Amino acid sequence: MTDEPQADNMPLSRPPRSIPRIVIGAILIGLVCAVVGLLVGSTIGGNMANDFRFAGNRGYEATGVLGAFIGLAIGVVGGAIGFACLPQKNKTS
Repeated sequence: MTDEPQADNMPLSRPPRSIPRIVIGAILIGLVCAVVGLLVGSTIGGNMANDFRFAGNRGYEATGVLGAFIGLAIGVVGGAIGFACLPQKNKTS
């Protein structure tokens, strides 16, 4: 019995071909979330926040832009984490 930790057969870093999958997935999820954020923000601004100002716009236009920015940020970060945590397919040849 030795006190040395056992070496795993798992690689320490991701293979290079999985990085484009993570980036493309994060961008696509980010765009979808940006559109959803735009629609939700426009709805909130049109109904409840008529005097809200952001980026030179007022009302539903301002909250729509803000919702799109927030949706894009949440989508890109969440998509990158989600695609990075997906299991790798093992190809047997």
